[in-house]
Amino acid sequence: MNIFRRSEIKAGQTVAIVGIGFLGAILTRLATDAGARVIAISRRPFSLDLARQMGAAETIPMDDHHAIIGQVKALTGGSLCDRVIEAVGKQWPLDLAARAGHGNAAVSLSPATTRTDRGRSTCGFGIGAAWT
Repeated sequence: MNIFRRSEIKAGQTVAIVGIGFLGAILTRLATDAGARVIAISRRPFSLDLARQMGAAETIPMDDHHAIIGQVKALTGGSLCDRVIEAVGKQWPLDLAARAGHGNAAVSLSPATTRTDRGRSTCGFGIGAAWT
């Protein structure tokens, strides 16, 4: 899977996956199988249950931006995530993904996020984040 390969997830990394639908669930399994610790972030309770079934170590309801970042900080001892994958395709989750990783973190975008509208990107990225 291209997005997983581009994310360069390795054993021992902490990975946040924002959006647990079909793609997010598969990425959760792939990341845990690679030896990463996955923090799954999603709106729906059944999606968080699915993420746990797919191996997520932690789940966070996607409801309050600042509370989510606070929880990620608490779960990582303040260091944030090594990798973040945004699998929703909307601006707010994209902004969240940009802030869930530490300064050197890679943030990968799902194909839905990188779509264009008449040649223009439909989502912008937060300052200070890197993406692949």
